[in-house]
Amino acid sequence: LTVASHRHEQVTFDVLEETVARTNLGTLKRDSTVNLERALAADARLGGHFVQGHIDCTASIIAFAELDSRLEIALPDNRARYVAEKGSIAVDGISLTIAEVKPTSFVTWIIPHTRRYTNLKNAHAGDLVNLEFDILAKYVERMLAAADGEASPRSQSGEDRGNSAQ
Repeated sequence: LTVASHRHEQVTFDVLEETVARTNLGTLKRDSTVNLERALAADARLGGHFVQGHIDCTASIIAFAELDSRLEIALPDNRARYVAEKGSIAVDGISLTIAEVKPTSFVTWIIPHTRRYTNLKNAHAGDLVNLEFDILAKYVERMLAAADGEASPRSQSGEDRGNSAQ
């Protein structure tokens, strides 16, 4: 999202229907905590994976352990192809490493700093989070589909818009 205006601790954004359909923004309540980060400058050091802020879908938190910070998130069936153990994923804009891939979910571990300084400090099982899959995986899929003569892979056609895992 692009900031339309800001004053003190209040930030205003213009939100399109596409954004509401693909994200958890429509479920947030007034004064909800969200993660904000400035866009990466093209000449800046990249310390993680490419997070563009373009949400692919939403999914539910299955479990979030208080003691060891193990976070398990449901995975929509048609999105499992984008996750790999030790690969990257953005959850609510936070770049995370995937620790384990299960048939219908994935697991990541949250370090104390991330839990303390992001909206994950308020996260619980059942909450809806935004997922952004690795852009390189999506481009590779698209190139392979084009090489096979497929006009457009299903993930790019919009037919799964707003798809979420519960």
